[in-house]
Amino acid sequence: MNKSLFSLVASIVVLCVLVARGLDRLIVDPSPSSQPPPPQTPAASAPAPLYVPERPATLNFSGSEEQRIRVSADGHYYADAEINGLSLKHMLIDTGATYVALSYDDAASLGIYPNPGDFKYETRTANGVGHVAITNLHEVRLGDIFLENVSAVVAEPGAMDVSLLGMSFLSRLSRVETTENTLALRR
Repeated sequence: MNKSLFSLVASIVVLCVLVARGLDRLIVDPSPSSQPPPPQTPAASAPAPLYVPERPATLNFSGSEEQRIRVSADGHYYADAEINGLSLKHMLIDTGATYVALSYDDAASLGIYPNPGDFKYETRTANGVGHVAITNLHEVRLGDIFLENVSAVVAEPGAMDVSLLGMSFLSRLSRVETTENTLALRR
C-alpha cells in the first residue's frame, strides 16, 4: 500500500512539474544515422541492478490485439517491445510509472540522444530525485498491440537499469488486468 501510494504521489508530482513547465517536448528522429553519438560520461558507482529474468515472459500472439504475459520469478511482468521499429528487450510493465521511461542506454539503442540540457524535468521515485528528458515515441508495439505517438521520458545516464512500460502506454489500452499469474493487456 505504501509503495502504491508513493508511486501515485510521485507520478502526480512529475505530471504537475511537466504541466507547469509547458510540456516542452524533445521529438527525435529514430534513425541512428541522424543523431550525434551519445556523450561519454565518466564511470560512476551505479546502483545495484534490478533483477532481469534470463528469458522474457511469454507473449501469446493470438492475432487479436490482446497479449497475456506470465509473471516472472521475481513477481513482476517483463516483455519485449518494439519502439520506433527497433527491438527493446526486457521492459518492466509498471502501472506506477506515469510515462514509458527509457534508461539512457536503451534510448541510445533506439537512436534517441537527449542533450545534457534536456534533462530539466525533476522526478521523484522510490530511488530518489532524478532528472529526465521528455520525448515522443512515434510507435510502440507489444506483440499485436500497436500505438502511435506515445509520450515518454529518458532518464539521465546511469539512473535506470531497466526501462519501464508505464501509463502513457498502458492507459491507452481498454484492459489491463492481472489474474492469477498472468497480466492481460487489450487494445
